Amino acid sequence: MNKPAHAITNLLLSRKAFIVWIIFQLSGCGYAMESQQLWNNAKTISIDIVQNKTEKGGLDIQVKSVVRELLSNRPNVRLASPRESDLSLEITLTTFQIDRSVDITNTNISHLSYRLGGSIKLRDNRAPEKSPPLRNVSVVSSTIFQQAVLETPAVRDEALHHILSEFAKSVESHLYSNL
Repeated sequence: MNKPAHAITNLLLSRKAFIVWIIFQLSGCGYAMESQQLWNNAKTISIDIVQNKTEKGGLDIQVKSVVRELLSNRPNVRLASPRESDLSLEITLTTFQIDRSVDITNTNISHLSYRLGGSIKLRDNRAPEKSPPLRNVSVVSSTIFQQAVLETPAVRDEALHHILSEFAKSVESHLYSNL
């Protein structure tokens, strides 16, 4: 094939590829991401009660705040007051444990692990008899330090924030249609 014919062939192929690309762009592929729906196709949810039965004071307030923040950032969830919501969420915290690996010679820690457990009750305010059963939720979060560190409030707070975030994600996973 001579050079001018080869150049014309390449130009036609690239032109055809471009036309195909334009057609795909204009027509779309028909695929659309569908966000998960709340249980029983609810549109609104309230966080009614967070009951703390652990020995860690203030945990109920922290859990409610983290769950509320997580849900408020979801496009398919609208938080509402208990009277106006389709679903009401009740959380009971029953277990809070901290495990550490401590170097006895200098009291530094090399491992910090939190365990947070409880239950959630989702009540369908539109049809209470159709509410799903009580669900247990339990999460563990561990931090292993490459070098032993002094256990400070900042170290504990960072690990606590992580376990609260994991707990909130676990609670959220129980709120959708796949209960």
